[in-house]
Amino acid sequence: MRPCCPAGRGCNAADRDEICVLTLFRAFSADESAAALALERWAVFEDACKRRTGSDGVLRFRRRAYQRVRDRALVAITMRWAPWLIDSKTKRRRRVSGRVRLRGARPAHRAR
Repeated sequence: MRPCCPAGRGCNAADRDEICVLTLFRAFSADESAAALALERWAVFEDACKRRTGSDGVLRFRRRAYQRVRDRALVAITMRWAPWLIDSKTKRRRRVSGRVRLRGARPAHRAR
């Protein structure tokens, strides 16, 4: 599994049809400070891997530092740049005895 992307996403997607989060962070780094920080932490992690200085604990620390900021950056990008995912005006519907009615709406009063 590649350490740049979360499990099952990006480079680690089963279909391999998703972009790497590093590409996403590069696109948003000018506007989102968390994305820029994630790129910085990735560079430090890659440098530590290439140099192999220190113990495995150092690499683990650098990888986890990147993963923490990566996850925060993904949340920040989603919350800031994808407001259409949270549409408060969308009303959920549910079925009531074969008919569709809006959740929270009261059934029509029938005269007997």
